[in-house]
Amino acid sequence: MRFVLGNRLLDRAGGTEVHVLTVGEQLQRLGHEVVLFAPVLGAFSAAAERRGLTVAGRLDDLPDACDVVFAQDTIVSHDLAARYPEALQVFRICGDVYDFQLPPQVPGLVDLVVVLSDRYERLAHGCAVRPPVLRLHTPIDVDRLVPSGPLAERPRRAVLLGNYPE
Repeated sequence: MRFVLGNRLLDRAGGTEVHVLTVGEQLQRLGHEVVLFAPVLGAFSAAAERRGLTVAGRLDDLPDACDVVFAQDTIVSHDLAARYPEALQVFRICGDVYDFQLPPQVPGLVDLVVVLSDRYERLAHGCAVRPPVLRLHTPIDVDRLVPSGPLAERPRRAVLLGNYPE
C-alpha cells in the first residue's frame, strides 16, 4: 500500500514528529511505500531522510496517488484530503490544547480516528463529526529504546528538556 503521513512540522524533534517517523519506518519495514509530508521542514526531516524515508515539503512533490493518508493535525488533513480525495484518511489525535489538533469537523473527510489514550478517546467521541475511533496503546520499540547503561545509585541532578522554552 502507498501511505502519505502528514504532520504540520518536521523541522525539529517533538512528540508528533517522532511518532510519524516511527510509524513511517515501521510501515516501510513491512514493505509499504511511505512518504512523510510537512509544509515546514528542517533538521528533523533531514534526519528522517538519512534513515531512509522519503520526505516532501510541498503538495506538488507528493506522489500522484496514495491509498492511505495518515494526518496528525487538521491543517495537513485538509490539504491531503484535497490532494488525495479517494484515499482512506486516518487522523490521530495527539493533543487537545489547540483546535488544529482535533479531527476535521467536515462529514466524510476522515474515515478513522486513532487515539492513544482514554482522554483522547473521550475527546473524539465528544466531537460533532464522529468517524469510527480506534483506541491503540502507545507503541514502544523495545529493540531500539533500551537503556544505554545503568543509572547511578541516586541521581543528584536532572535535566528537563522541551520544545517550548517560553
